[in-house]
Amino acid sequence: MDGRWVVQFRSGDGRIPMPNELWSEDGFYLELDHQPLLNGWRWDGLPVTTDAGNAKEIAVRLLRDEPPLEVALHTLLDGTPVLTRWLEITNRGDTPLPVGTIVSRR
Repeated sequence: MDGRWVVQFRSGDGRIPMPNELWSEDGFYLELDHQPLLNGWRWDGLPVTTDAGNAKEIAVRLLRDEPPLEVALHTLLDGTPVLTRWLEITNRGDTPLPVGTIVSRR
């Protein structure tokens, strides 16, 4: 949404969201060299891999130009009720980038 990766309201108990409950928030927070990188992202794909045990790994790939980064938001679906998630951050430039804060949400 407008260069941001956001999560939307989801009801854990199955009820339909009411109009006053609709919200979205950033799906992750990344700070490099004391600069928050909330927007400026663009979609680069959604690769899905399946292993022999039928576990699926989904990785949403996002790119940005300044600083030149790639972020992959991984989710592992292994048949259990637990979702395993992690971020993979790749510096696509020639200059080192000091990582400050990383938070993966939902």
